[in-house]
Amino acid sequence: MNKKEIIKSKFNFDSKLNFLIVFCFAIPMSLAFLIKVIMKDELNLLGIFFVSTLFFISIFVLKTFKFICINTIKNEIKYYSIIQPFGKSIKFNEFIGFILSEEITAYGNKEIIYLVDKKGFTDFKIYLSYYKNKEDIKNTIPLKEIKKYNRSFFIYLKLIFTGKIKVINK
Repeated sequence: MNKKEIIKSKFNFDSKLNFLIVFCFAIPMSLAFLIKVIMKDELNLLGIFFVSTLFFISIFVLKTFKFICINTIKNEIKYYSIIQPFGKSIKFNEFIGFILSEEITAYGNKEIIYLVDKKGFTDFKIYLSYYKNKEDIKNTIPLKEIKKYNRSFFIYLKLIFTGKIKVINK
C-alpha cells in the first residue's frame, strides 16, 4: 500500500461545534462577567469560580484544537492552533514512539495519541476524536505504538490533567 506524502487533518462536526461554542459564547460570557464584576467593584466568590472555570475550559479547548499536517517526506508534523497561529513543526525523529489513550467523558470515549520523547516522557498530544480522518492520521505517524507501560489509575489521572507521564518500556 502506498502511503500519502502529506496528510491534513479534517475536523468533524462535533469538534467544529465545540470550538464555535467556546469561541463565540464561553469566552465572551466570561469576559462580560469579569467586566461586570470589575464595574461593580464587588467580589462574588460564586461568580469568580464560574468565570475561572469557564475561562480555563475555554483555554483547554482552544489549546487542544489543532489543525495537523503530517509530512512523511520531511518526517515531521506541523500544527496550527489559536496559540500557534503561524504553525509549529515537530520532527518525528525527536520521539521514540507513541501511546494510545482513551479518556472517558460524558459525551463518549475520546481517543488520544501522545508522542513519547527520547527521555521517555509524553510530550505532544493529538486528540484523534476531533478528526474525521483519525485513522489516516494514526496510520501515517511513522512511530511504533508503545503498548507496555504503567497504566495505574493515578498515572491515568496524571496523564489526563497534566499530559505528562514517564512511559516505561517493559
